[in-house]
Amino acid sequence: MRRDQNAPTVAAIPLLTTAPSALAAAREFGLDAEPASQARDMAERILGGQGAWAWDSALLAWQANEVELVVQDRTLRIDRLVQRSDDGHWWVLDFKSAIAPQRQPELRAQLGGYRSAVQSLYPGQCVRAAFLNAQGDLIELDGESRMKNG
Repeated sequence: MRRDQNAPTVAAIPLLTTAPSALAAAREFGLDAEPASQARDMAERILGGQGAWAWDSALLAWQANEVELVVQDRTLRIDRLVQRSDDGHWWVLDFKSAIAPQRQPELRAQLGGYRSAVQSLYPGQCVRAAFLNAQGDLIELDGESRMKNG
């Protein structure tokens, strides 16, 4: 699945939640008023939803947006990757506008691939993966974490 080249990236999510920044992001991505408003609303639901902890630096040991990994000569781009400071678990977070991305096999496979790539970097550590949908729901892949022994 290809990302629309004009669509805001995950790095733009914080920008879309304040009025001056929302206008600047809309201009940068060439969005008309309605798509810009929809993107802002989605960003606000994600940042205020079940995965809001993923932006709380007090809870995180490490965090980044748009993380690029190269696996078998293929570049993967993870929307958000964080490590919680309380339990050390890594979380691979994938933003989707679909309400139920977990019901789409290709999206599940994509997120599973991201999780496997991160797991290969951190053998023996817990790597969890979840979708963050447009409603702000955090939907964990398989409802479980994956841990691979080193």
